[in-house]
Amino acid sequence: MVKFKLALIVLLASASVVLFIVKQEAPKTVEPKEVPDSLKVKRTLNPGLIDSILTAVQSEYSIPDSFYVKSKKKNRPHKFFVPEDLPLPTLENALWSKFADFKNKVAVGYNKKDKASAFKIELGDSLFSFLVVKKKGALRTTSHLSIVISGYEEADEDEKKYLREYPEPYVMLLKPTKQVQVLSKDFDDQNIPYAILVGGSDADMEFQIEDDHPKRRIETTVSGLVSAFPNASFFFSDIQSAFAGSVIFPFVKEKFDAKKKKLVKSSLFIPVEGADSSTAVLSFNEQYSKNRKRENLVFVLTPESVRWIEGEIKKLRKKGVKISGDLEIAGVKKDETTTP
Repeated sequence: MVKFKLALIVLLASASVVLFIVKQEAPKTVEPKEVPDSLKVKRTLNPGLIDSILTAVQSEYSIPDSFYVKSKKKNRPHKFFVPEDLPLPTLENALWSKFADFKNKVAVGYNKKDKASAFKIELGDSLFSFLVVKKKGALRTTSHLSIVISGYEEADEDEKKYLREYPEPYVMLLKPTKQVQVLSKDFDDQNIPYAILVGGSDADMEFQIEDDHPKRRIETTVSGLVSAFPNASFFFSDIQSAFAGSVIFPFVKEKFDAKKKKLVKSSLFIPVEGADSSTAVLSFNEQYSKNRKRENLVFVLTPESVRWIEGEIKKLRKKGVKISGDLEIAGVKKDETTTP
């Protein structure tokens, strides 16, 4: 029995030693390290690739193809014309960042004769050169775009913080409640424009307008709304609501007109739908493509979708689209805001 116990102890000890050795010798998982830019293998430019880069930049900034003029003489530089509404430094920085991905030496100077920036790219034994020149009188065909945001009250704190720091101009759509009245004062202090819903069922009792309300009460309610939210950019009604199609709407509109306040129907807004980033981006791009021929566009977004389409807004800015917080500039004209 004693011999059996000793044998068992020796066996267990041996197993522990083997397990320890295996554990020590097991290869460690090494996290892949990001390769620094200086160690990345860069491609080499050639004339065809340079042409494609210049064409891509034209598309990115909505510059006509005809603005890239290739010289027929070998010793003369090509010319890359830039519309007057596009700052030269913006375009030059875009080109520089594109060429930085390649290993060719790129130099940028100033051509006094043509009063233009001169790009020179070494291609082995040859030199590819082009001038970046302002084209006088040339302006990109563009439009105005405004953003209105619905659902701020229900957003979480992270989304609210993001919106307060969002760099693009926008108008916040709010419901008339006592809580929002307090919030609107903070918006006033932060110069955040907002609009107030009229005729919605979520309004506090004193701000509600119903079809069966007497005219005297409606007048009092309109006065109360204007008094409670004196700095509202405009007031609006949901086109899907009973109020927007009711017989009292013209009367309510008249009372807002008398106080020099706009009453906007939400049918002027283009909704961006989507429960995630991919569907929201798809919806925004589809709506923009469908309506882009209109000079002015007003998109209504949720707090989440603002973050999701931020990249698309930046792309449109590059193309010369003006992002405005003024709905009158962005297409909500006075006659439209008061039409029943």
